[in-house]
Amino acid sequence: MTIVKTNEIEEFASTFPGRKEELYRLKEGYDELVSKLESIWSEIDEIRPSDASSGERKRFAMSLMETTAKHDLKMFTGLYFGLVDGKVKSIKEYMMDYDDKLLYHLL
Repeated sequence: MTIVKTNEIEEFASTFPGRKEELYRLKEGYDELVSKLESIWSEIDEIRPSDASSGERKRFAMSLMETTAKHDLKMFTGLYFGLVDGKVKSIKEYMMDYDDKLLYHLL
């Protein structure tokens, strides 16, 4: 998955040509997932909490759960909480640190 995340497929495929098709399939799935996560972020960004009150946080959390469930990506709710809280800088950075084994099975 690291090869897919860093887009070093050609370098790897030149050494292991038998895995090239699998890597391109994974890369396509990875790119689609990142694009979908970014699209959801645009949707969620519009419903960000307007202040730090518990009521606003709860409203946001409920909307976030609803939105991620609608897209069948509930496992990424932590990503969006992290983005809102400033603990995560970007979706791509988050995905670089995402567990490769889990990501492989997801794709």
